[in-house]
Amino acid sequence: MLRLALALSVILATPVLAQDIPAPRPMDQMRGDCAAFALDVTREAALWAAGPRTALTASAAASGAPALATGTLARLALLPQTEMRFAVAPEQDRGGAGRHAGHLRLEVPQAGLWRVAASNGLWFDAVAGGAILPSSAFEMQTGCGAPFKVVVFDLPAGAVTLQFNGSPSPQVEVVALPWAE
Repeated sequence: MLRLALALSVILATPVLAQDIPAPRPMDQMRGDCAAFALDVTREAALWAAGPRTALTASAAASGAPALATGTLARLALLPQTEMRFAVAPEQDRGGAGRHAGHLRLEVPQAGLWRVAASNGLWFDAVAGGAILPSSAFEMQTGCGAPFKVVVFDLPAGAVTLQFNGSPSPQVEVVALPWAE
C-alpha cells in the first residue's frame, strides 16, 4: 500500500505538459509552410493576422533591454551584431557580416512552459540568473513567416532576457505565450 501511495504521488507530481510537447524532428521536416508545424501555432498565427505590433528597439546590452509584455506581438528593431555586448555567450553565435542582434526583456508572470515565436531564422536564447535556459522544444517551417520558428522554454517567474543573434534582417517580430491557454 505504501508503494502504491508513493507511486501515485510521483505520478501526480509529474508535469503533464511534457507529454504534449512534440518530439524533435529532423531539419528536412522543417522546410514546409505554416500548415506543416508539429506544434499547434494557431494562437501565434492569430496574433500575426490581427495586425498591430508594438514597436520596440533592442538594446546592445541586457541591462538596457526594452520590456515586452507576454502575449503582445512586437516588431523589434535589431542592431548590427558587431555592436552587441552579450552578458552570457550565446549558445550558438550566428553573427557575421550583415547580421543583426539585440536584447529584449520579458516579465514572466508565472513559472512554467512558455512559447517564444519569431518571424525569421535568427537564433535566440532565454537567459535568467546569469545562465542560458535550455529549450524544451524547437520547431520552424522555412516557408512560414507568421511564425517562422517557435522555441519552448521552461521559464521562471520574473525577469527573463531574450538575446537574439544572427538575424539576416534588421528587424524581427516576436511574441511570448504560455504553453497552454
